[in-house]
Order: sequence, then structure tokens, then C-alpha cells
Amino acid sequence: MEVELLWWAGCPSHPVVAEQLRALGVDFVEREIVSEEDAARERFPGSPTVRVGGVDLFPTDEPPSLTCRIYVLRDGRFSPTPDPDDLSEGVTTALRETGSLDHGG
Repeated sequence: MEVELLWWAGCPSHPVVAEQLRALGVDFVEREIVSEEDAARERFPGSPTVRVGGVDLFPTDEPPSLTCRIYVLRDGRFSPTPDPDDLSEGVTTALRETGSLDHGG
């Protein structure tokens, strides 16, 4: 099952999420979204977006667009990246459910 990190260059936070995914030992594909047309086609609610098997790990009602995402950390603070524990749990659970858990890096 494919893990994707979708990002837009206008938001500088995607390298943090890429490093978090690497630290989890998960193989993932990085895909840059460069236009509003790309955002609409990819159902891209903002950068960074992590999907597993085409499903956003952090579903939102935000419309597709070139924008920066806002996440809420477990302690209630706002952040440009998901809570590391939520990211870890979300990826691990999604991959485990499909039998695709790969710790190969």
C-alpha cells in the first residue's frame, strides 16, 4: 500500500513530515502539487498531506487548493504539521490493516 506525502512549495513544513516518516521506517513517495488544477485533481486540501492507499490520514472538509494545512496537536496547539504521535499511529494502523507494514525504510 502506497504512502504519499503531497506538498506545495509555498509551505515550508513538508520536510519535517518527510523526516518523521523516514524515522518511522516507512517507504513513501513525495509528490509536489504545483497548480490549482493539480490540487483539484488530487483532492489536495493543503500542504503537507499524508495519504495511505489514497486516503488522507487527517480528513478535512477544506476544499482542494494550494494552501498550507493547519493541524491540531494533541495538546491543543495549532501546528503546520500533524502531531508526531498521530502521524505514527495513523500510518502504522493503516499499513497494519492492509498487511503492508514495512520497516525496511
